[in-house]
Amino acid sequence: MRETFALRPPRRDDLAGVVELKRACDEVEFGRPDTDDADVLAEWDGTGFVLANDALVAVEAAGTTERVVGYAHTFEKYVEVDVHPDCSGRGIGTALREFVEARALEQAGAAPGGKEGDAVEVKIWQAPRRTNGTAHRLLEAAGYTRGHHYVQLEAEIAAVVPEAVWPAGATVRNFEPGRDEAACHALQNLAWSQYKTYEPVTFERWTDLTREPDFDPALWFLAEDEGRLVGMCLCREYEELAWVISLGVDPEARGRGLGEALLRHAFDRLRARGVTRVGLSVSSRNAQSAWRLYERVGMRDTGGWVAFEKVLRAPAPA
Repeated sequence: MRETFALRPPRRDDLAGVVELKRACDEVEFGRPDTDDADVLAEWDGTGFVLANDALVAVEAAGTTERVVGYAHTFEKYVEVDVHPDCSGRGIGTALREFVEARALEQAGAAPGGKEGDAVEVKIWQAPRRTNGTAHRLLEAAGYTRGHHYVQLEAEIAAVVPEAVWPAGATVRNFEPGRDEAACHALQNLAWSQYKTYEPVTFERWTDLTREPDFDPALWFLAEDEGRLVGMCLCREYEELAWVISLGVDPEARGRGLGEALLRHAFDRLRARGVTRVGLSVSSRNAQSAWRLYERVGMRDTGGWVAFEKVLRAPAPA
């Protein structure tokens, strides 16, 4: 029944419709809206993302206007497909999936190092909620296989929690735009390099975080030891909760309690702003020591996502 909807590249004035669609999906996935304008704009304005090429919307007539009933994008091997909950079974998801897979192959073929006329191969992934059995079945039917999973951990911080205990010589301060970008980018790639699922991010892509609409340096906490950056806890405040978008400690500085001190310090500052709940996501392939850290500061499993992977291949021209 594809004739009941149309596919086209999104426009900037589709922002409200895409956010509304995603929030409807959030209600099913999370039990509450979890997307705002800043989330979508962060994707659209990311370095290297071309809205006219890398995304697609499915729309249907709604009186004299259009209603966005589906949205998809692909970027850096991650693909996303969203279909409005009341529009399932109409072929929208299949059409959007076919688009993102074709676009991912185009992106891989244009990546630096490739040669014109070579065969192209790329592994893409998407991550529906672990409770979304319908999405899991559809992806498996389309040739995706289950990979690792991500767990969403949350902590209620309304009550007083133990104060941060800093190791000897360690100090904490806020991120300073124009001064700390290079050091924080390097620390993230160093601290996360141990995880099999992590691919180093370029400086340009990392600094996208500082250009997002809801970036607030007052919620980015840096730990130093004798003037050297050894840890960071970068947070963002949303409607319902705050989110730890990056937590990292220099491998040479681990085992001293820096990660726990950074989290407890962040919780304290967030609580002072009226935040009652903090969340983060962690890969199932993460170190067990990280899991123990999150448990010590009161974080508990509240859901998660399953990474589904698919290898796409385009043969070399005959």
